[in-house]
Amino acid sequence: MKLVNDLRNLSLDNYNECLNYIVDTLSKNNDIVVIYQFGHIKFPGISDLDLLFVVRDDCKFKKIYSKINAVIKKAPYSNYCFYHKVIIITYKQSRYLYLFHSVESLRVLSGEDLNLTKKFSLPQILIWNSFFYPLIFGATERKHVSLRYLLLIMNNAAYSIKANDSIHKTNFHKSYTNLVNDARNQCIAGNVDKHNLIQIVDRAKNILSTQESLWSTFYVKKKWLFYLNKVIRFDTHLSIRKFYLFDMYVFPVIYGVLYSIFNNELTTCGNSIYIKSFMDYKKEVLKAMDELDLSYSELIRLFTSTRLFNCKMLTS
Repeated sequence: MKLVNDLRNLSLDNYNECLNYIVDTLSKNNDIVVIYQFGHIKFPGISDLDLLFVVRDDCKFKKIYSKINAVIKKAPYSNYCFYHKVIIITYKQSRYLYLFHSVESLRVLSGEDLNLTKKFSLPQILIWNSFFYPLIFGATERKHVSLRYLLLIMNNAAYSIKANDSIHKTNFHKSYTNLVNDARNQCIAGNVDKHNLIQIVDRAKNILSTQESLWSTFYVKKKWLFYLNKVIRFDTHLSIRKFYLFDMYVFPVIYGVLYSIFNNELTTCGNSIYIKSFMDYKKEVLKAMDELDLSYSELIRLFTSTRLFNCKMLTS
């Protein structure tokens, strides 16, 4: 693996200059209800800006969508400060953001707070894990790897570890986060230790594998899924690797239980507490689909993107 040092020497003031330009320009737009930021910039030069725009239900959505992105493109340092697109949703859609995205770290930059405070629970954690695990496990598998990308993925691993700690009552998050923060500070200072970074990624993979091995045994009807160039299997332990020309994802059976419930292949099994949370979550998703007149795949594209749970349409 060749590590490409693509970090830029940006200060917190540079990030704020970018953010202030966007907020000052767009806060005057009557079609925008509120502008949120997810979290804070803790490591200038590595961190990225993550924004949410909630717009009026009766606005010309395509027009305001283009306007927001045009302003962001013109903002100073935006080509580096933003690592992915912002989320733009309507007021009506915002009530269902919690189904796919944690809202705990939201802070208002402009407008009135909509109090999007619903808890990110087990089904959402599994869905997010199913998206991030392949990124984490494949982070050092490429021939050329961006240093910034690797550091961002290491930080995302910390969020999955923290969420899994809350499920399994383990205590890995603090020690792992300290490793990541020390590495990020070293990289900002210009001391890039490739061997240490690979060790931290391996540590994340070991922790996640340990946490996922703590699930009880469940029954699931469907053991295998095939999606594009991906082979997904539900078994005992977490594993993500190459299998000839395919990506092989092995997820604990609990993930298969949630998938099966989503696709009406399973209604009862093992632990009723988990099953109730899955069934309740499915009801909320179906409610969102009905009220917003969107398919499940369209919901996912609206709010975020996942790999495992976008394999098949959810039907009522």
